Amino acid sequence: MIDKQDNLSSADREIRESFQNLILEVLSILPKYIQNREDIPIRETLKVVPLHNGYQEKSHKVYDLISVIPNIYSLKTYNHCLQLVSENKQLRPHSCSYFVILSSFIRDYLEGVNPEKVDFDQKKFDYIFEEYIDSLLSKDYESVSICPLIGFESDTESITLDEGLSIRKITPDELNEIWDLISSFDQNSVSFKDKLKSTKYVIEQLSIKTKSSDIHSDYDLISFVILAMRLLKSDKFWANRRSDKLLLPWKKKLSSIHGITNYDNPLLNSYHYFLSKEEITDLRRTYILVKKF
Repeated sequence: MIDKQDNLSSADREIRESFQNLILEVLSILPKYIQNREDIPIRETLKVVPLHNGYQEKSHKVYDLISVIPNIYSLKTYNHCLQLVSENKQLRPHSCSYFVILSSFIRDYLEGVNPEKVDFDQKKFDYIFEEYIDSLLSKDYESVSICPLIGFESDTESITLDEGLSIRKITPDELNEIWDLISSFDQNSVSFKDKLKSTKYVIEQLSIKTKSSDIHSDYDLISFVILAMRLLKSDKFWANRRSDKLLLPWKKKLSSIHGITNYDNPLLNSYHYFLSKEEITDLRRTYILVKKF
C-alpha cells in the first residue's frame, strides 16, 4: 500500500470547495461556447472490440470539451484553486505543474459529459476529487510496466515471480491502451497489431517510488523474466514492446511504448509457448538464478 498522510481537515474542505466551484463555473459557461461553435472538437482513439474469433478494431470518438473554452486559465475559480493547492505544503505534485494537474482534473471531469445536457454530477466529482487529493497527499507513487507476451498461454490466471512482478492475463483496457499507442511509424506496427489482438498474457512490473527523489532502486525485472522463460523452454514467444506509465491521475493517460533492445528480434508468423502449472516452480527458480547474475 502507498503511504498516505492523514486527510486534510479545514484545508481539505476549502480545497474541495474550490475544485467544485471551478467545475461548476466551467459547466455554467460551457453551453454558451458550444452554441457559438459549428462543431465540437473530437479526440479519436482506437478501440479493440473482442469477438469470438479474435478482435475487431473500431474508432472511438470523445468530445474534447475543455478545448471549447478559451482562456480557461483566466477564470477566477481556476486561479483561486491554483493558489490554494500551490500554497499547501502537504500536497506533493511530483515534478509537475499545478496548471497541468488542474487542467487534467477538468478534462477528466468533462470526459463523457453530454454536450447537449451539461449537468453537474456530484458522485462523479467526488470520485475524481478523492483520486486526485489522495495522490497529492501521498509521499509515494506507483509506476507500472506492461509487456505483452505474444504466443504465450498457460492454464493459470496469474503467476507471481517477485514482489510487484507477475505474468497475468491482459485486461481489455490494457489491450486498448497499447493498441492506441502503437505508432504508425513503427516498422513492425502492422505485424505487431495483428499478433497483439490475440495476445492473452502480459508481464507486469509494479514499482513504488518516493516523490521528489532522484533515486530509483528498482531494476528492469521484465528482461530477467524474458530470459528465464527462454532458458526454461525452447518454445517461441515474442516480447519486444513495453508500455510504461505513472499511476498518478494526471499522468496515467500519458503512457509510452517502446521496444526492448535486448530482444529486438523480428516477428515470426506463428508463436506458441505454453507454461503449465507444474512448470511454474521451475520458472521461479530460473528467474532467481538469472536475477542473481
